[in-house]
Amino acid sequence: PAEFKTTMQQALEARQTAAGAVTGAEAVVLWKKSLASLVQALASLPDADDARAQMEDGHKQLAMNEKYLALLHEALALRATADVIPETDGVRRLSAWSEALRPCAGALALFDREEARALAAMIQAKVSELKNTLEAAERERDLFDTLIAKARHSVREAKKYVNPTVALPHWENALASFQELIKRFPKRADEFVLELKETQENRDKAYLHENFGVVPAKPSN
Repeated sequence: PAEFKTTMQQALEARQTAAGAVTGAEAVVLWKKSLASLVQALASLPDADDARAQMEDGHKQLAMNEKYLALLHEALALRATADVIPETDGVRRLSAWSEALRPCAGALALFDREEARALAAMIQAKVSELKNTLEAAERERDLFDTLIAKARHSVREAKKYVNPTVALPHWENALASFQELIKRFPKRADEFVLELKETQENRDKAYLHENFGVVPAKPSN
């Protein structure tokens, strides 16, 4: 029948356009259009095996594209959730942004479209940025721990000696480490300010004794 040929042609055109659709939303619309034309074709010729085969395949393609579109929407929702997590909570932010990559990978496994690639690339860039930030913070913590451990070790060594001349190099090493801490981590000075004060006083006392033979009653003198 003429109606059958016309509707089958319309279904074919929609199918071909859907196969090259740029976006998932466009593909869904086109596959629905193709299926609607096939329904009309079968209404005019119910026993058309070709139309039935195309109908079955069309439903599969529509389901895949709807799943693809749902995955993109999930990725966008997860991205929005990740974006409002406070920057102070770096670990949770990284976890949330990483989770947003999962549906992107699923969408790309179904259809390699630019919209999915672009979204995945943007989220991956954010994940990399957050990883770099956390790694830098970890290196800073390691450096702080190393310097303060070095300073405290020198203090312990200095306190082993009654003779100020012998203790002086250790006090000077401790003072140098504390001063490096002040320079690099001024916001954490409260954590060791009393130790720094004690080290400065004992270093000055040992220095005066070594160079001038002076033993002040108080280090501040």
